[in-house]
Parts: sequence; structure tokens; C-alpha cells
Amino acid sequence: MIEKFTQEVMICSSLMDGMEKSKVSIFKYIKCKDIDQIAIEVNNRTRLVKIIEVFLIKIEKISHIIYQKKSTQFTNELIISWNRDVQKWIERTNKNDQAISNSLEELRLHAMNEIAEVHLKNRQFKGYNLNDLKP
Repeated sequence: MIEKFTQEVMICSSLMDGMEKSKVSIFKYIKCKDIDQIAIEVNNRTRLVKIIEVFLIKIEKISHIIYQKKSTQFTNELIISWNRDVQKWIERTNKNDQAISNSLEELRLHAMNEIAEVHLKNRQFKGYNLNDLKP
């Protein structure tokens, strides 16, 4: 059972590392103002979170079985260490998500300002009707 636990932990850790890569990609696309790529990457990140959630549930079930049946000091420390790592990952992911949200909000405000500016210039330009001028 401990082998299954370590196997699932390794897979889950690899997926968790993918979240960091996803964050980097999102910030790269935000910097380039590539809205389509941002949307794709955010969707991929959301899917990745759901997959990680499934693995975390599996790992939690396995750890309960280990704790009940084959508990040793080593396995207990291993499970406790994993739980601490998951908590740190959750905190880091929450911070990253907040930073991404803030950057997307800045991008949204910048786009709104640009649209308002273009709209204002169009209205001002329409005010200059050169056909009404008398020579």
C-alpha cells in the first residue's frame, strides 16, 4: 500500500509542478496581451486543478488505509510531510491565482480605457463636419 501511496504522490507532485509552468505561461501571455492564449491557458489550468483534486482525494484515502492498517513511524511522518507539502502548495497556488487575477484585472482596465479613448476620439472627430463650412 505504501508503494501505491508513493506512486500517486509522485504523479500528483508532477501535476503540481505543471501548475507553476501554467502560471508562467499565463503571465507571458498577459504581458503580450494575447487574450486567446490566456483563455486557453486558464482553461488548461482549471482542468489541471481538477485532476490534481482527484489525485489528492485518492492519496487521502490511501493514507487513511495506511494509517489504520500499516502505520509505522516512517509512514506517519511521510503522510504528515505530504500533508504539509500540500498545504504549502495550496497557499502558493492561492497567491498565484490572486496575482493572475490582479494582472487580468489590470489588462481589462487597460483595454476598457483604450476603448473609451477610441470612442471619445471618434465622437470628437464627428464633431468636425467640414461640409458645413462657408468659404
